[in-house]
Amino acid sequence: MRLTMAQDRLNHIMTLHIHRVLTDDLSLIESANRFIHGSDHREQIFGKFVATNVIETFICKHKTAAAKEN
Repeated sequence: MRLTMAQDRLNHIMTLHIHRVLTDDLSLIESANRFIHGSDHREQIFGKFVATNVIETFICKHKTAAAKEN
């Protein structure tokens, strides 16, 4: 199972690398919102992603991780 998971992950990374011209221009916020708006249930759970929310979350997690290291 573990070997299969590692192989799948390697295949996905290779696909992203091969198509990096297309994938570098993707907006993760836009992709997340498209996924969420595909279902009423997902909209109720996740709401809507906004860039500032994602940045704030990343900064908070980064500060928490840094504090644990010290």
